[in-house]
Amino acid sequence: MNITKQERVWEDVVPRNVHRSPIAITAIGVASPAQADDQSFLDDLHSHNVGTGIMSPSTVVGLGHFMCDRLRDGMSPADVAQLPKGPFIDGMGIVGAAQRDLCPDTVH
Repeated sequence: MNITKQERVWEDVVPRNVHRSPIAITAIGVASPAQADDQSFLDDLHSHNVGTGIMSPSTVVGLGHFMCDRLRDGMSPADVAQLPKGPFIDGMGIVGAAQRDLCPDTVH
């Protein structure tokens, strides 16, 4: 089985034990038109100096939406924060910004 460059990068962001469908990988790997919430999320990360490693802005936005989905599935913020892997990635900071800007419905 050949592993694409995108799948190798995905392995660095989300561990194997998390469900990853080709649709989810494509959704995170493809930039979508910027929405106000997406830009607010990126601005929030920047203003709070939240580490996002070497991920591109579109990948960070995709990760934020992925984290929101996991929160809606019932995972705790602490558990979701453990999903992104890699140097200089602040999982709790990303979850906090995602909850403020992308999925405030997950704040309890």
